[in-house]
Amino acid sequence: MTFRYITPGPADVTITGMDAYPPQVVAGDQVTLYIAVDNIGGSPADNVTVRPAAGRYGRAGVRRRRRRLDLLGRPRRRQRAAGLGVRAPRYEPAGLELVSPIWLVATVGAGTPDGTLSFTATVTTDSPESSTDNNTGQASTTYLAQGFISGRVWMDQDRDGQRDPDEPAVENGGDGVRSLLLMLEGLIYPAWDTPNAFVGHDGSYTQPLAPRRYFVRVNVSPALDYTTPNTGDEATDSDVVFTTRAYDGVTAESAVVDVVDGQHTVVDIGLVPAQP
Repeated sequence: MTFRYITPGPADVTITGMDAYPPQVVAGDQVTLYIAVDNIGGSPADNVTVRPAAGRYGRAGVRRRRRRLDLLGRPRRRQRAAGLGVRAPRYEPAGLELVSPIWLVATVGAGTPDGTLSFTATVTTDSPESSTDNNTGQASTTYLAQGFISGRVWMDQDRDGQRDPDEPAVENGGDGVRSLLLMLEGLIYPAWDTPNAFVGHDGSYTQPLAPRRYFVRVNVSPALDYTTPNTGDEATDSDVVFTTRAYDGVTAESAVVDVVDGQHTVVDIGLVPAQP
């Protein structure tokens, strides 16, 4: 009997697919990259490594790795961490690796510009390859730059301009805070999309905002007034100044403040009972 021996072709590792989730993120969110890798060549590929390359995502980086699962949902023990990537000792040719994608998790840092946030990954092997043109993959999500204005509203019972631990909170309601508007710098009247922050039972509020310059305009019950602003410790003082009193409420405004991507700007509001 005669056999014909055919020399198999070299390995050829490729990224057959790559996705990023969720479709929109803000600073501090995590993006999961799903990367499908296969060896479409004729020989085994040894020491296969998948690494993400820095895309347009600020100070982000791969924070943790999740091991690839086999077809029964069990971890594949032969995969191990490789710095900021994942490494497998061998990919057999025409294997089933593509049905078990690699998961890499990146944490997005503040300071990334609005818009498309791209991630690129590269697969390499120590074995000779027939081609390296298919060794990269790319996925993207959308980054939304966002900061916050937050603070506390409280009743300054001793009228010293400082929030003491035992002084009560003031919340939303007819007898308390009637509106708390986050106004863009330069506005005289609220726009149709001006946010109105909700003040909870503990007197706290947090409003996400696009990075711009804003000021707080707060209106409270006419039975109330505002304590002396900017007195004593900045961390526990009041940051709004009385502007107008009307039959249906009393208004105060803060100074214009910068809202920075990924950061909280604090504007606290101290109230006192109105004098008869």
